[in-house]
Amino acid sequence: MHHLSRYIHLNPVRANLVKDPKNYVWSSYRFFISKATNVPWLKTNFILSNFDKDIQKARGLYEKFVLEGVGKELPEIRNDLQAGFILGNGDFFQWVRDTFIQNRQDDEEIPAIRQLKVKITPEKIKEKVEEEIKNQRVARKLGIYLSHKYTGRRLKEIAGFFGKIGDTGVSQIYNRVEKARERDKGLDQVIRRLEEQIA
Repeated sequence: MHHLSRYIHLNPVRANLVKDPKNYVWSSYRFFISKATNVPWLKTNFILSNFDKDIQKARGLYEKFVLEGVGKELPEIRNDLQAGFILGNGDFFQWVRDTFIQNRQDDEEIPAIRQLKVKITPEKIKEKVEEEIKNQRVARKLGIYLSHKYTGRRLKEIAGFFGKIGDTGVSQIYNRVEKARERDKGLDQVIRRLEEQIA
């Protein structure tokens, strides 16, 4: 929640090169840090209550929190997207799949349900990637990337399967490949083909 509020307030601020969020006319920031007359539809209490029960302290803590993030690079929320539409880490993905998808009947209007029921494993992904990619170094990176994106396994499990890499390394490779495919259309097409085969 805290991270999201900073993201909402700071992105427009940085885009317009405004160093003080209070000067950004389209931001609700000023309503969060002062007793300024609120607009009827804006509810500040829920977010502020995450900082402190005392509203005055909460305003001060909120202001400090947002200002500390001015000018800093924020992580891409979409990097935590699993299986194309579930936002969260591997544990959350596994919980969603086991709780809401695994025992649900197939629905023609939601093909992703059928796709997620299939237990996609790192072993299967590694096999498919190595069939397509002959460069072992590249195949390893894409195997790690796709395993993180589609298996719902914990980072530690993926790291253990591929070996000679830690949890953080799995995340770093995922982020690097995600950025690389945005820049390189050829790489993006290769990954899309692999995703179709895995699915």
